Amino acid sequence: MISAIMLGLIGSLHCLGMCGPIVLALPDARRRTRLHTFTAKLIYNVGRVATYVTLGLVAGALGYKLEIGTAQGWLSILLGVAIIIGVIRVKWFPARPGTGTSKAWKAVMAFLLRQKSYPALFGIGLCNGLLPCGLVYVALAGAMATGTATSGAVFMALFGLGTTPAMLTVALAKNAIPLKFHATIRKTIPIAALLFGLLLVLRGLSLGIPYISPNLSPTAAGSHSHH
Repeated sequence: MISAIMLGLIGSLHCLGMCGPIVLALPDARRRTRLHTFTAKLIYNVGRVATYVTLGLVAGALGYKLEIGTAQGWLSILLGVAIIIGVIRVKWFPARPGTGTSKAWKAVMAFLLRQKSYPALFGIGLCNGLLPCGLVYVALAGAMATGTATSGAVFMALFGLGTTPAMLTVALAKNAIPLKFHATIRKTIPIAALLFGLLLVLRGLSLGIPYISPNLSPTAAGSHSHH
């Protein structure tokens, strides 16, 4: 689960580059005291993390279903390879900005952005969590590899919490982050995703390395249970 927090912390740089405009466009609460402003941004992030947790619940449950009749190691390897291939594909064949976002999503977001209430900010966070995002897909792969719905939800909760400090900072500091920093962000994320994919592959190989590639074989698990 440490990998979930680390992925979130590193990925928060990516979040600043991709979701920064949405965060900066967030409506202020009707009362513009510092406390209300902070509360408004926090509620937005709670909504965003709530979506991640829900997606993690589904991904973990799916991972559990896929484990029935097959080895958990193979699932982890396949997910790791998929992440590595995905990073290479995005690096060489990037999608055009704005693709994959539905008109319905845009309409809902436009409506919520016009409101000045805490429920609207929570709703914006929920919608933002559904944005097509390679980093979220990487996190969901990790949640699926946990093999249970509960663990998947916890994994995504920790991932979301890891991204929150940076998202809160940019929301409160507005334009404090220089544009030149965005280029560094975009170079860092593919490396982090590749490392995470490699970690999943190593985990699936069951090399007996603690934390990095533990032994996942049923015989090993059974021998531990007898002690």
